[in-house]
Amino acid sequence: MNKTVKNLLISGSALFFTLSMITNAKALDPTEYLESRTINTKKEVVSHDWYDYKRGLFLAEQNKKFAVLNFCTSEDRFCQKIAQSFQDEEVKKLLAEKFVAINIEGTSKFRIESNKAMLEKDLLKKYEIEAYPSLVFLDPKGKQISGLVKGYLAPEKLVVILKYISSDAYKKTTLSAFEKSLKK
Repeated sequence: MNKTVKNLLISGSALFFTLSMITNAKALDPTEYLESRTINTKKEVVSHDWYDYKRGLFLAEQNKKFAVLNFCTSEDRFCQKIAQSFQDEEVKKLLAEKFVAINIEGTSKFRIESNKAMLEKDLLKKYEIEAYPSLVFLDPKGKQISGLVKGYLAPEKLVVILKYISSDAYKKTTLSAFEKSLKK
């Protein structure tokens, strides 16, 4: 067999193999893609409805949802109290419908980017976190859309804030004016 024919057979086999792989491949939804390709992390999903920073921002953008960043530490008693507020049924419903919830452990040394030196605790500087708990709200593109919400929030107050953000009222009015309009 001459060299040209041999090269054509090898090229044809490679092409056949590639085409068969493409036609047999299934399309991944964004979450599967995220889990299998984009996120190169050893950190577990915080819970079924709370995510780490990188995964959460990706899902917020893909699903066109707001992101709420919850800065806490596991030792802080007010963080434990706000965790109870997040278990309120109305809060959980609003979070599931309009938000991607992201938990940031303030003392974590978890690396956010595998190829960069940024640690999860470095986000404290980026978002100017001075106390726990603190909430930061981001639009689906990852841009901060409100000031920091510091301290414990009762479920009723958290519901008001989530509605304020998710209804885009933050673009038109103050939180206190929005809250008064809900009481009418």
